[in-house]
Amino acid sequence: MLKAARWRLWTVLLSGLNIMLLGWLWLPAKLHLPKVTLTLHLLVPITTVYLLSLIAPFVLAKSYQWQRWQVAMHWAIGWVAYSLAVVLLPGLFRTANQTAIGLGLVFGIVGLLCVDAPRNHTLGIRVPWTYQSPEIWRKTNTLGGWLFVAGGLLGIALSSLDVALTQVLMVGLAFLSGGGAVGYAYWLAHRPPHHLI
Repeated sequence: MLKAARWRLWTVLLSGLNIMLLGWLWLPAKLHLPKVTLTLHLLVPITTVYLLSLIAPFVLAKSYQWQRWQVAMHWAIGWVAYSLAVVLLPGLFRTANQTAIGLGLVFGIVGLLCVDAPRNHTLGIRVPWTYQSPEIWRKTNTLGGWLFVAGGLLGIALSSLDVALTQVLMVGLAFLSGGGAVGYAYWLAHRPPHHLI
């Protein structure tokens, strides 16, 4: 099967799962087992962002010169991770701490944009080492992007903690995600060329 056809298939399957999970979150709280209570203040923006993310890879494909179905698949993977975390581990999420949930989503979106970002001067992990070669750029932004997605998930899970503590931890997660990617770029740039696989 061609790569593009595989990406399309996975995107459709994962998007279908995401839509089912999102629909499940919209059901009345008494029908949820285990109980998940997301308010309309959270469900409406999350649903809006999700619906925009379904078309964004295709709308932005020309501007960013990326493989639209590959990007759509990566975004679908990110949404599945977030959706399953909310559905399977509802006890970790405290909707009163909407700052942590909002920042977690922002981390995830920024991360997913980085994963497929071509070399540019506005988006991605942009340090001198990443500009040394297309391979270093791709590897660094792929790692950094997924680190931000994971950091966003962790940040949302931290919403069950005290609000002030969560904010400090979110800053720490941003530094860890970004620092890990920058450190990886430095390591790649200072390895002999035959190590870039």
